[in-house]
Amino acid sequence: MGLYLIYDSGTKLIAAEHPTIGPVRLFGQEIWLGWLMMAALAYSVVPPVILGRLKQPVAQKLQDKVLHTDALMQKADWMTGLAAIAGITGLGFGLWWADSAAAMLIAFDIVHDGFRASRVAMAELADGAPRELESPALAAEAKRLRDSLAERFPGADIRLRETGRYMVAEVHGARAPENDVDPKDYWPGDPERAWRLAGLSFAP
Repeated sequence: MGLYLIYDSGTKLIAAEHPTIGPVRLFGQEIWLGWLMMAALAYSVVPPVILGRLKQPVAQKLQDKVLHTDALMQKADWMTGLAAIAGITGLGFGLWWADSAAAMLIAFDIVHDGFRASRVAMAELADGAPRELESPALAAEAKRLRDSLAERFPGADIRLRETGRYMVAEVHGARAPENDVDPKDYWPGDPERAWRLAGLSFAP
């Protein structure tokens, strides 16, 4: 969709199309339609701003990528609305290219978000190493866990996988402790985040 919008807005810029926004009769008065369009867009950006900001900290706390992606979509919604308002305003001042330029800006943002989300999703589908919420980079918590387990079991190969919100750790080349293994005992850092380590196994 982003690539199509880039093509559509790009061809309009190259062709120098001059879009017009005419007046509309409302309550017996002629009003420029652009005012109504901007009012509707301004009204539509309010809920995404509020909901997006409320969802972000919850997604961080729960390590929920679905909720985090939803919050990013809320952000994209209000950014799109503001860009559209800027385009309409430009047309009002006689800048014929403003609408197409705003559409192209929105399109590039869609492509960027789609590319980033696809990389993260492909890593998730492959049960790969735990990733950050906003990028395919290895999660900081995963790095700390790997380093901590490597220190406890020198010479062992530490493998981490992520399934949804949870991590599973495998220690290859080391025997399991004689006492029962509680994964929470091996979680480095904030104890309240220990729920993320759902399983710990050993393969001598």
